[in-house]
Amino acid sequence: SPLAPDVPTMAEAGIPDFEVSAWYMVLAPRGVPPAILHRLNAEVNKAMQSPEVRERLGTQGVDLVGGTPEEAAAYLQGEIDRWGAIIQAKGIKAN
Repeated sequence: SPLAPDVPTMAEAGIPDFEVSAWYMVLAPRGVPPAILHRLNAEVNKAMQSPEVRERLGTQGVDLVGGTPEEAAAYLQGEIDRWGAIIQAKGIKAN
């Protein structure tokens, strides 16, 4: 991270293949008309290009990505699959 350049990465610390990240995503209820969903997506992507937004979130360590609703859905499903498999394999239960 540019915010902590002297802190070693997990790989540098001897833990290879470690990948965990926090992410933010704007979600809408199921059934929102595609035209509205794509408009919302375009406006969020536009806002993320604002120098003020990039600077403000950048100082918090956020790496803005953006993309399409389809890419967001695929990423979210990948996270559900990934963490679901870990939760099942380890027998993790909610308290």
